[in-house]
Amino acid sequence: MIRTSGQVVLFLDGAYDGWQGLLGSNGTGRYILLRKDDHGNARPGVGAKIGDHQCYVQK
Repeated sequence: MIRTSGQVVLFLDGAYDGWQGLLGSNGTGRYILLRKDDHGNARPGVGAKIGDHQCYVQK
């Protein structure tokens, strides 16, 4: 289960319980950006850094 607030996605159960990510999109598709060292803080407004993960929506 997830909850969204603006660009931030909060995972509410399962293996990612408590993790936050940022919703985004580009020419490849929609994704959730997860921070490498701080999965509990999505940090809106901060660009992607080396080691962050972009998880794309699967069709």
